[in-house]
Amino acid sequence: MSWNKLKTLFNTVRAKMCGINVALILMAFLLSFNGIYFFQRNYLLNEMEEKITIFSNEFEYEYLTGDEEIPGAEVIHTQTVDIPDFASIAIQRHRPEANVVFACQSLNQMGENTITVIAEADDLLFEFTITPSRIEERELTASLSERIASMHEEFNEESYGEDDQQVFFLLMSADGEMLAHSRQSPDELRFLTEPVHVQSDKTWLTRHRQGNHSVMALYKRLYDGNLLVIAGNLTKAERNLAHLASILGIVMVFMIVVSLAGSWLLSGMFLKGLNRVKKAAAHIAEGDFDQRVAMGREGQEINELATVFNDMVDQVEKLLRELKTVSDDIAHDLRTPLTVLRGRAELALTSGNGTDLPIQVLDSCDHLLDIINTTLLISQTEAGLFTAQREELDLQDVAQQTVDIFLPAAEAQGITLEFVPAPKVSLLQVNRTAMQRLLGNLVENAIKFTPPGGRVEIRITEEAGKLSLVVSDTGSGIQPQDKDNIFKRFYRGDGSRSTRGSGLGLSLVKAIVIACDGTISVESAPGTGTTFLITLPIASQTNAAKPARDEKSGGG
Repeated sequence: MSWNKLKTLFNTVRAKMCGINVALILMAFLLSFNGIYFFQRNYLLNEMEEKITIFSNEFEYEYLTGDEEIPGAEVIHTQTVDIPDFASIAIQRHRPEANVVFACQSLNQMGENTITVIAEADDLLFEFTITPSRIEERELTASLSERIASMHEEFNEESYGEDDQQVFFLLMSADGEMLAHSRQSPDELRFLTEPVHVQSDKTWLTRHRQGNHSVMALYKRLYDGNLLVIAGNLTKAERNLAHLASILGIVMVFMIVVSLAGSWLLSGMFLKGLNRVKKAAAHIAEGDFDQRVAMGREGQEINELATVFNDMVDQVEKLLRELKTVSDDIAHDLRTPLTVLRGRAELALTSGNGTDLPIQVLDSCDHLLDIINTTLLISQTEAGLFTAQREELDLQDVAQQTVDIFLPAAEAQGITLEFVPAPKVSLLQVNRTAMQRLLGNLVENAIKFTPPGGRVEIRITEEAGKLSLVVSDTGSGIQPQDKDNIFKRFYRGDGSRSTRGSGLGLSLVKAIVIACDGTISVESAPGTGTTFLITLPIASQTNAAKPARDEKSGGG
C-alpha cells in the first residue's frame, strides 16, 4: 500500500475513531497496570519488611538477654515512641543513671500491661519488668562470647528454605567482621557486609543483588556497636512480579487487538448511515430529486440526521418546483404585454400612424415594472429581507383609508363596500405601507369578483391578544381545485383569467402576513362568496386601545 493510500486511510473518520478508542483503552489499561503492579510490589516488599523486622526484634532481645522472646511482645522503638510514664518513673527510681537500649510491651498472665525494658548502667545490662503496680529487676551477666555463641545457635535453628526461599542471618562487629551467621557459607554472606561503614543510623533497610540473589536486608545497630543483619530473599517476589507483568502485557495486547477490531466494526456500522446520506446526496447532485435516505438501526442520531437531510431535500425540491413555476409564469406573463407592445410597434411602422404608441409603450412598461417590483417584494418579504420600518399602527385607520380609496369604484359597479369597526382595538407593531397594500389587494380582488348588487365587508375584532381582520364578499367564490393554489405566484384560476391582473396580489398578501408573524386562511364556495381571515399579534410595547369611530364607511 502506497504512502498516499495510507495517508488517506489515516485521515478517515473510521481510522480516527479507532485510534482514539485504542488510545483511551491503552491509557486506561496502563493506569490500571501500574496500579496493580505497584500495589502487588509494595505488598510483597512490605510483607518481607515485616518478616525481617519481626526476626530482628526477636534476635535483639535474645542477644541482650540470652532468653527466648516474650510471646506476643510488641517492641517499642525508643527513638520514636516514648516508654509509658509509669515505666520511665520506675526505672529512674531504681537506676537513675540507666540508659534504655531496648523496650517491649506485652500482657502478662494477669492481663496487666507489662513493659520489659533493657537498660545499660555502669557498663552493666539490667532487665526491668514493669507493671503499673510493681517492678522487677535482674542483671544480665552474659559475656560477649556467650552472646555470639547463642546467636550462632539461634541463627542455625531459624535458617530455613533453599534458593529463593532463603533467609540470611548475620552478626557483625562495628568494623564488619562476621561474629555469627546462619548456615550459609561466609562467602555467600560477604555481600551483606558492604554497607556497614556507610550508615550510622540505629536501623536501616537496603536492597542487594548478589548473583541470582536479590535480597532486602535490615541492619540494626545493637547497644554495644555490633550489627544484627536479617536479609530475606526477594527472588521469588521479583519472579512473581515479572509473571504478573507478563500476564498484564499479554492481556494489554489482547485488549488492544480486540479494541481495534471492535472499534473498526462499530465505526463501520455507524458510518453506514453516513454512507447512505452520501450516496443519496450524490444522486441528488446528479439531478435525481426522488432520492431519500432510508432509516437504519445505527442509532437515533443517525436517523435524526437522515430525517433532517430528507426534510432539506423536500424543501429544496419544493423550492425548485416553485422556482420553475415562477419562471414559467414570469415568462408567460411578460410575454403577453411584450407581444402586444411589439404588435403595436409593428402596426405603427406599417401604418405610419404612431401617435398613440408612446402612451401604449408607457402603459405596457408600467405593467411590466409592476409585475417585476411586486415579484421582488414578495421574494424579499418571504426571505426576511424586507426591512421597512415598523410603527405602532391602528389597523382601523388603515381599513377606513382603504374603504375611502375604493368606495368610488365599488359604487360605480353597484357594490356595497362597508367597514365594521370594533368597539375598541389595540395597536399593532407593523409597517403602514405593507398593511395598506395588504388591505388594498384584498378589497380590490373582492370588488373585482363581486357582481353588481353584491357586498364587500371589512371587519376587525380583538380576542386573546390578537387582532382578526376579516374581508368578505358575496362574489363568485373560488373553485375547490383552485383554493389550495390561490396564494402561489402568478396563479390565476379559470374564473379570473379573463380579468386584468398578474396573479401576484394574494402572494404578496400572504408574504406580508407571515412577515408580521400572523396567519391567513380562506373560506369560499362557488357562487356564495369568499372570506379571508387574517390574525395578527398585538404590539407588545403597548396595549393602549383606541375608541372606535361612530361613523360607518362605504354604503352604510
